[in-house]
Amino acid sequence: MGALKKAFINRTGQAVNDLHIIFSATVTHVRPSPPTPFLKAWGIRTNVIHFDGAPVANGRQVGPITFASPHQLEVADWWWTRDGRRIGRTHPQRKVPKRRSSPSQLPLFSGRVKEGRHVQTGSKVRRALLMQNV
Repeated sequence: MGALKKAFINRTGQAVNDLHIIFSATVTHVRPSPPTPFLKAWGIRTNVIHFDGAPVANGRQVGPITFASPHQLEVADWWWTRDGRRIGRTHPQRKVPKRRSSPSQLPLFSGRVKEGRHVQTGSKVRRALLMQNV
């Protein structure tokens, strides 16, 4: 089982209230550590995790947060939003592969993301997802 522990710092210059993270594999468990103001994570059992509804001032840190997966886990991208609108830039962490070597791993952006919206694999979808500020 893979685990990843990561902290996120708001360096947008503004207060935010949502954190969105895209992973290289399905996340099966999330365990926040103080100072994490978010009470709930959305998207468990997918590779897109959302935290929302808690203010994070500019310069403040969220986490570290421990993410668990049955596969090796890496952060592919993450960004902040305020009330659903993206604030600042995205933070791509690695090149997103076009194909997966293991069929047991979900491809990026597969599964249920938010409020019943289905998202498919592909760079056009990734750009659309980032532009929609989900």
